[in-house]
Amino acid sequence: MARSLGVDELVEEMDKELRKYQGIIYNYSQPIIDNVAESVAGINASNAVKIFGNDFDKLDELANQVIDQKKT
Repeated sequence: MARSLGVDELVEEMDKELRKYQGIIYNYSQPIIDNVAESVAGINASNAVKIFGNDFDKLDELANQVIDQKKT
């Protein structure tokens, strides 16, 4: 059965799980806000990498692989 969460509750639950990964700053926003922020910051989507999944250890591993690749 699906739960109904508001934005604040969802962000709080995600933060609770993601806080254990030190040194990463998470930003939660809606797509239109992302588009405006990208325009203001001068960064476009071709510079972004999104990794999805439920296994936080695997996501952390994949994020490190992306960082290594971006450095080369």
